[in-house]
Amino acid sequence: MGSDYLAAQKAFARQVGWGNAAVYWADRVFRRLGGWLHLDRCHYYVEPVPDKPKVPERLFRGLEVRTLAPDDLAGQVVPLTAETVARRLAAGNVGLGVYAKGDLIGYGWLNPGLHDDEMYRARFRPLPEGKVAWSYDFWVKPEVRGGLVFACLNEAHYAHMRDHGLTHAVSYIQATNQASLASHERMGAYRIGSSTFVVLFGAWLVLSTVPPRLSLSFRRQGRPTLALAVDARP
Repeated sequence: MGSDYLAAQKAFARQVGWGNAAVYWADRVFRRLGGWLHLDRCHYYVEPVPDKPKVPERLFRGLEVRTLAPDDLAGQVVPLTAETVARRLAAGNVGLGVYAKGDLIGYGWLNPGLHDDEMYRARFRPLPEGKVAWSYDFWVKPEVRGGLVFACLNEAHYAHMRDHGLTHAVSYIQATNQASLASHERMGAYRIGSSTFVVLFGAWLVLSTVPPRLSLSFRRQGRPTLALAVDARP
């Protein structure tokens, strides 16, 4: 283990925080030992919905925003299946897609109610109910990242939330994803809590700074419901 590697790991820890780095390193070690233990940590962020658009609509010429339906994925090369779209829509979620010349080049999802997560064994309850949406699964085609597609998608989500009386969006970001954390904070988002997930032989232990602080589940139906209040700044 060379000095350059150690220096890189120290720099990583200073960037993400030593606690977050320790969780990341431990998870990597256990993955190499067979994956019987998995560790992950995320932070919860709230983004207020602006009263009016931040970016002029004229800048999005050539881009079209539509709500997603399962049939929209025919012939599209995206990390999303028609079955997933159908399941999310049946659960009351809303998907918005950005198209350019018929190609789906970006999408994002909103859930205005209780959200059963697809990655973590947890259910998220944004509060106050009826005013806050769960925001998740934003994707932009790699070839057009860094352009206006993400801004167009963001504005479409803001407009949808304004039209439906929603004032805030809540989402989680993995603790080591510094680029996304910094991007959200630049957009005015603020952190309201964190959770550490420990998975051992299929059992999930969740340690959180939001209620409930501690939960243990042995099956998917027993997932905890985490309350995420927009005014719960740490």
